Amino acid sequence: MTKLVSFRPAPGTPPAANIDLIGPGPGHAGLVTLRVRYSDGSEGVLVVSCHLVGTPNSVFEGITASMGFVDFWNREAPTPGVNADRTVFHFL
Repeated sequence: MTKLVSFRPAPGTPPAANIDLIGPGPGHAGLVTLRVRYSDGSEGVLVVSCHLVGTPNSVFEGITASMGFVDFWNREAPTPGVNADRTVFHFL
């Protein structure tokens, strides 16, 4: 990461069954935008979005990224019962 552009918390709480042991307290929904530099020296933007229980449906779950003028937006929604394609934010 080269710079935090913005972080916007969103309404929502993790499902009661989700205990991730990552950080203190419950996880949070929201949207973070980061300016990044890739290993080849090119720059881009990484967007991480977290949708939890009670989060408005306009908030997607997952990530998108850009590298130069190319945007990688074909994200994959989480599959119920599968421990993959999920995000959560913890405030430290």
